[in-house]
Amino acid sequence: MRHAPRSSALGIARLAQLRAVAGLPVGSREPRVRVRTASTWKDQPAFLEQMLAPSDSFLLLDVHNLYCQAINYGLDPLALIER
Repeated sequence: MRHAPRSSALGIARLAQLRAVAGLPVGSREPRVRVRTASTWKDQPAFLEQMLAPSDSFLLLDVHNLYCQAINYGLDPLALIER
């Protein structure tokens, strides 16, 4: 999955702003992206890490959504969670 550097930088900046205001790490739900291929879901963990790590943010995981998407795209839900 390729994400434009501008959108990555904007996401990182917004999470840093939220952390600064809150004074503690903030959670972010996995983004609603238009999934067209299984590789999009396989690549998403690396993108999320890129977005969350700089501000010590964490992921609020929608397990039901992850399970449904994994089944829809023929992926192993547990393997996807581990990624």
